Amino acid sequence: MSTAVPTPTHLLKILVVDDQPGVCTALTEILELAGHEVVCTTDGRLALTLLGTTARDSDLVIADLVMPNLDGIGLILEMNQRYPRIPVIAISGGGQGDASLYLKTAKALGAVAVVKKPFSIDVILAAVEAAAKARPR
Repeated sequence: MSTAVPTPTHLLKILVVDDQPGVCTALTEILELAGHEVVCTTDGRLALTLLGTTARDSDLVIADLVMPNLDGIGLILEMNQRYPRIPVIAISGGGQGDASLYLKTAKALGAVAVVKKPFSIDVILAAVEAAAKARPR
């Protein structure tokens, strides 16, 4: 695992959604060190509310798939309807099930990248960079 944070070629406004506050904090720190602007929430429903006020300015969502209230799959489905231009990176450790099944489902529903927890800094930053290059302008 590399400890140096590479400079991204696309600086983004990223919404991170994960019900584990420690994951939110870690992703926020990693992404901000890489130069991105980050807002983090621990709730999928609140993420939709935030997108309702910031969707025009949001470039990317990184969403955990296993969360209470509105899980990541539900969030992706809602975003497909309301905010189809905003790409989603799905992350999951699997919760009570197999992470690969959750991640395959997210990919089938349109996630631009899927990342299994735990992940390295390099892996999440590479996924963000790929999503930045793939997003509509």
